[in-house]
Amino acid sequence: MILESFYQRVKSILPQEVRKIIKEKSASDYCLLDVRQPSEYEQGHLPGAKLIPLPELEPKMNALQPNRMTIVYCRSGNRSRSAVGMLNGAGMDDVYNMEGGILAYNGMVAAGPPEAGVFCFPENMSPEQLIAMAWYIEDGSKSYVGTRLLKKCGDRDLLLNSRL
Repeated sequence: MILESFYQRVKSILPQEVRKIIKEKSASDYCLLDVRQPSEYEQGHLPGAKLIPLPELEPKMNALQPNRMTIVYCRSGNRSRSAVGMLNGAGMDDVYNMEGGILAYNGMVAAGPPEAGVFCFPENMSPEQLIAMAWYIEDGSKSYVGTRLLKKCGDRDLLLNSRL
């Protein structure tokens, strides 16, 4: 798995195009991949969709056919964008993120400026900058939690000797 694959631009497909594919093509011509959680899937999913929650995708990639068109979706398009990046990083090229997720497919549309095509971080960050940013976020979280625990616990030595 290449870290950069999470933050690169990915191919997208509009929900209207997905509707057309479902209606006009044979199910053997494409794969609909739902990367939401099972409880979300149970509330409603696209016909014939295969459920592989995003946290389980990497070890289950071998269940997908790499030469088959794969349309990935989630609730709003963020998790599926990450999943498409993962699949691209694993060598799958005919993979598309359904823009707006199942919400857009069902007619719900978000308002506001268009997204830049990446989630959380600017696309021009190098892998080293991304790792540094992740470290800063983790270190800041650890510091914040430690401070909050110290206020509640009051025993600084106990906290310094414990793992946060």
